[in-house]
Amino acid sequence: MLLFFFRNYEKYFKKALKIRRLISEDFESVYSAGIDVLLTPTTLTTALTYNSFSQADNRTQTAQQDFLTEPANLAGKLST
Repeated sequence: MLLFFFRNYEKYFKKALKIRRLISEDFESVYSAGIDVLLTPTTLTTALTYNSFSQADNRTQTAQQDFLTEPANLAGKLST
C-alpha cells in the first residue's frame, strides 16, 4: 500500500493540496471582505432522541451529518 501511495503522490496528494488551497482562499476572501464571523450549520436535523442515538445505525447518521463541519477542516481553519 505504501508503494501505491508513492507512485501516485503527484496524482492524489498534490491535487488534494491544490483543492485545500482553493478552499482556504475562499475562506480568506470572505474574511477579507469584512466578514468577522461565518456561521454555518453543523447538523442537518435537530438533536436526536435517546432511542435514535442509542441505535446501532447512529454511526451512519453521524457520518452523513459530518460533511457540514468539513469545509473549515479542509481549509485548515479553526472552527470554534
